[in-house]
Amino acid sequence: MNRLTTTEAARVIAVLRDTKEKVEILLDIHLEQVTPEIPPEFVPEHILSELIKHKELETKYIELIEEGKDIKQTQLRQKIKENQQEQHDTAEKIKSSCQSLVRLLKANPATMEQLKLLGQRSDTAKSYIEVFELLVKFSKIRLETTVEEELEKIKRMEVLAARESKVMTDKASLKKELESEEKTRSKEVQMLRENEQRLAAQITKMKNENRAFLNKCATDFAAMNLELEERHKQRMAELKQQNDALTEELETLLRDNRMREREIRKTKQQTCQEIENRIAGYDTGMNDKRNQHIRQEEKLEDEKNEIVNLEGKVRMLDKRHKVDEFQIKLQEKRLENERNEKAARNRKIAIIQALYRRRQAIKQIDIIKKQKQRKKKKKKK
Repeated sequence: MNRLTTTEAARVIAVLRDTKEKVEILLDIHLEQVTPEIPPEFVPEHILSELIKHKELETKYIELIEEGKDIKQTQLRQKIKENQQEQHDTAEKIKSSCQSLVRLLKANPATMEQLKLLGQRSDTAKSYIEVFELLVKFSKIRLETTVEEELEKIKRMEVLAARESKVMTDKASLKKELESEEKTRSKEVQMLRENEQRLAAQITKMKNENRAFLNKCATDFAAMNLELEERHKQRMAELKQQNDALTEELETLLRDNRMREREIRKTKQQTCQEIENRIAGYDTGMNDKRNQHIRQEEKLEDEKNEIVNLEGKVRMLDKRHKVDEFQIKLQEKRLENERNEKAARNRKIAIIQALYRRRQAIKQIDIIKKQKQRKKKKKKK
């Protein structure tokens, strides 16, 4: 079974969806109830005329099918062909009328709703719609699977193409590298051969030069050896003479040094005795001074102790003096307080006496006033 491509499957889905929409629209139209007597307010005239035309074509198509069945029984080929041609023409007309009806009804959804009110869908119509939905669903699933498979194939092909291109590029690069390496190696081999030839020529030259140089050196070395032997003999004789003279000088110097050592030892012994005597005198003097210092320190300690005792006594006397001063101050304060109290008492007494005198004076004045008033009353009487 040949598989559909993605474009073919997409076209099939589009056709099925279009046919489903058309079938749903046409199944909602009940042509047996469509008559020219329908008012234009319910259905427009141009849609009504198209519906009547479609109804006539369907009836004609049904009649042609029935005629075809009858003609098949007669087995007349010419009539069968004519019937088939008429069926084909009417089918094309029905197709075009269906398309025009669908366009008109899509443009006028209100009339579509009114046509639905003429009747209800039959069970066969519902089954047709379900079949179309299933076809769309399965074709969509098939399309998705085919698309996924094709995408996987494309990915595999791309991976293979990338690998092949990579392999080809690697091969080309390897070929170029091999060619370049072969060229470089051939050049290096040629250079090595040329260098070997040059080195061989240089080695032969160097060998000849070395041989001549060695011969010359041998002759020069023999002459130099003779000269050096003569010079060595002369030098040895001179060195012997110098050695004899130096040995005599050394002997004289050794004698002088021995005499000087004896003298130095004597002077050293004398100086050591003098130093020891001086050290002994210094030690005795230092011991005397140390004893004197110890005595002076003892005296100082005694004096310090006396000073400490005197300081303690002075502190005690200071404390007693402070106590006496404090007692004297307290006595002075007491005396001052007593004096102040006496002065305050005297003041209070003076104030009381003054008040008493004032009261006495006021009483006398009142008495005098009363007496005057009495005298006045008596005079009036």
